[in-house]
Amino acid sequence: MRFVIVGNNDGPLTLLQSLQGTNLSPVVIGLQKNVDSQLLEQYEQYVSSDRLLVGFNQAKLADWLAGYSITYLINCFCNFKFTTLLDRYQVLNVHLAPLPRYRGRHPLPWALINGEKTFGITIHQMTNEIDGGDIYWQKEIPIVEAMSVQDLRTNLMEQLRAGFGTFLTDFAADSITSQPNNDQEATYVARRYPQDSELTEWHDRDLIIRKVMALRSTNDPAFLSINDQTVKVHRASWGSRVYVGVAAPFVSQVQTEQVEIVCQDGQTVWLSNFEPESISFSINQRI
Repeated sequence: MRFVIVGNNDGPLTLLQSLQGTNLSPVVIGLQKNVDSQLLEQYEQYVSSDRLLVGFNQAKLADWLAGYSITYLINCFCNFKFTTLLDRYQVLNVHLAPLPRYRGRHPLPWALINGEKTFGITIHQMTNEIDGGDIYWQKEIPIVEAMSVQDLRTNLMEQLRAGFGTFLTDFAADSITSQPNNDQEATYVARRYPQDSELTEWHDRDLIIRKVMALRSTNDPAFLSINDQTVKVHRASWGSRVYVGVAAPFVSQVQTEQVEIVCQDGQTVWLSNFEPESISFSINQRI
């Protein structure tokens, strides 16, 4: 089986690690974007520099691969849409979601914000339909309370590291039975932007908590817009008081390192671990 692995960040590295101990090895490796020196050193433990392409778009990747005899392309997190490459190769794609649910970009924060109880990772045949194509391998794990995006990603990547080598061995031996990735059962998620991290969902206290805790590990954590300042929030927990008359969310208690907010559902939430910590909150201040 002659194949290439392409992707971003630690995606291809995870697949390389999983292939150790098998008789399978990619012809070449492609990293769409530059990685830091420490991660690059890890890659160089598994692949020589002359077999590693770093920095490409689809056209550059296609030109590079034209010099090799390859049948399969395995994608682990390249973030451009594959078009011409689909005409040349059979493409397997790693998607951090339990397809056909959660097709699209950024499924992990949405899963945590939505309060999913389990989540998964899928390897499927790439087609022109976003995250469509038959499913070849899938694993699901439970979501733990207060899990962050990084927590969930780490756990899913551990599943991939543990299972990919065996999967590809079976796939090469033509002993994998595919499963349908039904469009009728599909759900989709929208791409997230930094402004989407603003806390606006004050109608639902539990949703606020899930959002804060999920995003605390990302580059764009949850934030409040208050006193003409953007206040990043990295921690949220349940309050114990219940209100039966609320017109708008407001500050009900102020302590040294945390504030209590009354949500429109009458439930309260404690927010803490702020940036900047010098922000001044006032009791009865509306959010």
